[in-house]
Amino acid sequence: MKYNIAVVSKKANKEEANILKFILPRYKKVVTFFFALIFFLTLYSVIAIAVLFHSPYTEFKEYWVTTAMSTMEHQYLAEMLVSDDEIAEIMENNKVIQSGLNADTSEILIKKGKGSSIEKIDLRGKGYKGIMLVISDPSKVFVGSAKAEQSKGMFLKDIVKKYGAVAGINAGGFINQSSKHGDAREADGLLISEGVILKGADGASYNVIGFTDKDKFILGVHNLSEIKKLKVRDAVSFAPFLIVNGKPSKIIGNGGWGINPRTAIGQKKDGTVLLLAIDGRQASSVGATIGQVQDIMMEYGAYNATNLDGGSSTIMVYKDEIINNPCSLKTGRFLPDAFLVRE
Repeated sequence: MKYNIAVVSKKANKEEANILKFILPRYKKVVTFFFALIFFLTLYSVIAIAVLFHSPYTEFKEYWVTTAMSTMEHQYLAEMLVSDDEIAEIMENNKVIQSGLNADTSEILIKKGKGSSIEKIDLRGKGYKGIMLVISDPSKVFVGSAKAEQSKGMFLKDIVKKYGAVAGINAGGFINQSSKHGDAREADGLLISEGVILKGADGASYNVIGFTDKDKFILGVHNLSEIKKLKVRDAVSFAPFLIVNGKPSKIIGNGGWGINPRTAIGQKKDGTVLLLAIDGRQASSVGATIGQVQDIMMEYGAYNATNLDGGSSTIMVYKDEIINNPCSLKTGRFLPDAFLVRE
């Protein structure tokens, strides 16, 4: 049988035209409805936030402002809704007051012959989930640096691999640096790795978070001269200190750090080291306040403990795997340094 190709083509085009004539109006309605839904949801969200911001219920506003202001990249979320004066007032009414004392390492009595082990503990609390690594031997914990010259950061898994470590968490804060490689990180403040001072200036004082050559966890404000006398082998800088010599720092309001992903480190009186990572900015785990982190470290027996860099930096690696859920990239962000655990 022979077909007239022109006739068949004409029929096909007519059928396609009819299909399009049927679908297009409905497609346009769906698209219009979708954008209208987004518009109204956004509008209602803005109205709801505005109402909450100007209601007698101030806790929401305080959490909003302190959460935004404790980040590097999202402070605009507070600044576009609240005046600078009110932000300053909120931050003043929500803060951590440290004891002013430096950690007394003589109180840390490391038991010899207790072996070397790592225990992984899954944590769940109000609004958050996290992971704690309990390291029995403090001599295994040290600071790893991304690169000696600190010109560019590395992913945590790569820092762990570089040192042949078995575990690690992000450590100190960082300064963004412009680089032809893109996202570059430089340690902010002090950085000491395996006895080598990679960053630190004479005459300057630092929030010291690290370990002495006797494997005792040290917290305090010290200059380089004091750091050398204390024989600090590994250290970074960050804040606030949460527990010093067994005494928790005073937390006013929500602590001024809002609700975010958290990283922390501490040591028990017997030398056991606690590494903590709490997920945040996710439906399954919103994040934790600085007070909740303090409570966790107290519960697990920390004699000295401190907050580390959190937010998008929070990440934990164990046995070549990322075992928490970073809130940004699954690989985490580039970091200048990390607390690591040797095999």
